[in-house]
Amino acid sequence: MSDIETRLREALTARAELVRPEDLTRGTPESEPRLPWWRHPGTYLVAAACIAVATVSAVALVVGSSDQAGRRPDLTHSPSPTPTPTTAATVTIPDSWDRAPQPPAGKQWSADVDGDGQPDQVTVTDGTALSVTTANGSLGTSVEGAEVSVGGLVTLPGSATPVITVQAGDGAAGTVYTQWHLFVVRDGKLVELRAPRSPYFGNQESDVTGLATYETWLTTDPGAPGEIFTMQYVDQGTQVDGSAYPGSGDTAYRVRVWHWAVDGTALRPEPLGEACVVPPSRAIVDCP
Repeated sequence: MSDIETRLREALTARAELVRPEDLTRGTPESEPRLPWWRHPGTYLVAAACIAVATVSAVALVVGSSDQAGRRPDLTHSPSPTPTPTTAATVTIPDSWDRAPQPPAGKQWSADVDGDGQPDQVTVTDGTALSVTTANGSLGTSVEGAEVSVGGLVTLPGSATPVITVQAGDGAAGTVYTQWHLFVVRDGKLVELRAPRSPYFGNQESDVTGLATYETWLTTDPGAPGEIFTMQYVDQGTQVDGSAYPGSGDTAYRVRVWHWAVDGTALRPEPLGEACVVPPSRAIVDCP
């Protein structure tokens, strides 16, 4: 054994003799410091899983909402009822026309013109004034013109009660005029419906040539609501073979035709188109 080894052994022996039994107690190992919960690896896994679930749910919700938007019934909306027609079937150019009616003097008309469910009496007094007798009393108004007469009662589109038609002559040099006046009962009063300046609501006819400019007439077919039409002559006529058209005339005149409706307290002309007439026939035919 070398001198260095001898000296190391002696040193270790001396160090061992200094250790006493009470110095040999078991020590408690120090615990490792604990990580906060937000730094724990499991927390990251749980958070990632929650984010994934939320993302999938949101995408599914958006896709589902978009897909169902056009199919989901609106629980607060009830289907609209089928609209009730307020007018008769579509009006077209009639097959014939007529002159303004010439009712007998003093003729009395009966109809429920005020809408109370009881018939009223309509007449012209003294040839100048319109008179209506209702269950609630009498109504009257003067009418401008000469030879005033009641042409009839007609239910026009736009009016819930019958319309009273009145004609009155209005003479002028070279032309015979028959002006039409239409009245309704509103709120217990007689109200005249306003007519437009064009087309002319009435009749115009030359007493020199016999040619008309405007013709207005009404229809009162049994079982059907009455209608009022006006036609305007728009040309000087075309020579035709009389055998090809009704009547004995040899000239076809192009006419423009309107149908009349009520719009509040005014008359509204509804254009129907153009056709031809061959007087003295009252037929309306296709133009040559």
